[in-house]
Amino acid sequence: MIVTVAIIFAIEIVLAMACIIVERKRRGAELAFSYSITLPYSQAVIGMVGAIFFFVLAMISVWEQNMITFYGLLSFVLLSDCLMIAYLNCEIIYDREGFRARNFWGIVRECKYSEIEGIRNNGDYRIYFRDHSLLVDKSAIGGEWFIKTAIDGYREAIGKQLPISPTYRCRWDPMNGHVDHPWFFFITYLALGLSCIVMLILIAFALFYNYDVSEIEKYNTIFLKYEIEKKDLRLYNENETVVIFDYETYGNQFPSPEQLCSGEMYLVGHLKERDGVVSLEGANGEIYITPEMERQIYREKEAPIGIALIIMLLVFAINCWLAIVVGRNPDRYSEKLKRRFYQEGILH
Repeated sequence: MIVTVAIIFAIEIVLAMACIIVERKRRGAELAFSYSITLPYSQAVIGMVGAIFFFVLAMISVWEQNMITFYGLLSFVLLSDCLMIAYLNCEIIYDREGFRARNFWGIVRECKYSEIEGIRNNGDYRIYFRDHSLLVDKSAIGGEWFIKTAIDGYREAIGKQLPISPTYRCRWDPMNGHVDHPWFFFITYLALGLSCIVMLILIAFALFYNYDVSEIEKYNTIFLKYEIEKKDLRLYNENETVVIFDYETYGNQFPSPEQLCSGEMYLVGHLKERDGVVSLEGANGEIYITPEMERQIYREKEAPIGIALIIMLLVFAINCWLAIVVGRNPDRYSEKLKRRFYQEGILH
């Protein structure tokens, strides 16, 4: 878990720093060209703030050993990352002669307007040139003006009209020609739906997972003192701290904190990569905690929020699937259902 958290933290830092550095470079690059096309920097800022906010909440859930909440919050971190990635992936600098485009991976393409072969216009624009293509998002600042400049530049250089069509080089339309920005909506709904399914599986795994008894490490120890933190009992020996989560739920036969620190020897069982006691036995073989008891108490505690998250993610995934179905076959569905997923003018 520590490695996973460290990787996620590193990804968030890299994306945030990339957004800040790219924004400064873009301002400098504009001095050498006439115009630029980017997504609003506010989108990257929202992504950075969202990623930091949900990452901090996720870390709190890890500290509290609440893995179900962690996986739920992780989905919001990923959504925030998508905002930053989209911002980094949209950069076009152009003048009256041609344009230069850079994508998320730092790959730069330069093109003169005379080298453009055609444009597909199906909501967004896709420019084809020299065995490459460039997607121009209509939501990008200055996108429409850039397309007009490209069309005029081609006409001035070649002397004829630039080929423009909703089906230009279109081999397959995932929305059967009924939706503007078809690939954007298809990939967005598909990615969101699959992300929900993955998060749902992770939450279900965390909720119903039964670890192997062979994974438990056991050792004898004598507890010297204790602290009660909310519902958890922290026991201290000479070298470490042992935590028993929700210790009062183990019943009246469970020793009191004073008895546990009376100098007797106890056999403690725990997992390598997880805090918390999963088994506890007395010196004379008395059994106070078993792995089955620990798992049952964990499920009773986490089941309400876990099941609620599973239902929410499942409903959201079904809605993503339904949005694709409605977009591909709009004539079969009511106007109310179509407006649920698509704004007026996008679906036709």
